[in-house]
Amino acid sequence: MYKFHLMVNVYSLSMHFLQMLGSILVLYEILPVKVERTFMSLSSNHRNSLKNNSTRMSE
Repeated sequence: MYKFHLMVNVYSLSMHFLQMLGSILVLYEILPVKVERTFMSLSSNHRNSLKNNSTRMSE
């Protein structure tokens, strides 16, 4: 009986681990794209603000 219980525990643990691994993989798939997009928008915003600053300076 105890052995069976242990097997069930190991099984549920491994399933939990697989689920975690899956979610981590999904995050690794999604995150780089999001980071890239965020970085792109940030850099474009930064460029725009630099342009605005330079025009202000010339005025």
